[in-house]
Amino acid sequence: MTALARKRPGLTGSSRGKFDGSKWVTDCRLSALVVLVVSSTGCSTYAAARYSISAENVRTLRTFKGQTVNVTAAKPGQTEITCRGVGLIKTPDGEPFEQFIRKAFVDEMTIAELYAPDAPVSLTRRLDSIDFSSSIGATWNIALTVTSSNGRTISVTED
Repeated sequence: MTALARKRPGLTGSSRGKFDGSKWVTDCRLSALVVLVVSSTGCSTYAAARYSISAENVRTLRTFKGQTVNVTAAKPGQTEITCRGVGLIKTPDGEPFEQFIRKAFVDEMTIAELYAPDAPVSLTRRLDSIDFSSSIGATWNIALTVTSSNGRTISVTED
């Protein structure tokens, strides 16, 4: 009797252990289910960390004290990034990245006492691109254009 037949009696050629096709099918289904479950757990959703206000940014923004600015809502866009090493990356609350960035702007300007929803000057953001690299020294790759209602525009890239 082979080693396989000793482990799985349904595969022997003896009279008391004839090939049992239904057991074999059940075993194959169970094996396929195990493979499916194990292979599908490799990709999960990872939520990026919540934005925390930067003391340096607030200190710089406070040099504009006495002025106010509004941060307009951006049209919703991308809500996730696929990262080969982690799976899906989303914002902490699952909102689009544009809204996540708007909230960061509003939070810092609020602490710096610059934000006012009815301010005469408005900032509009356009998220030109966003990606994540899981290579050594993992980094966010973000390109953003900010346009002021006074006609000025600035584009920034973070790699």
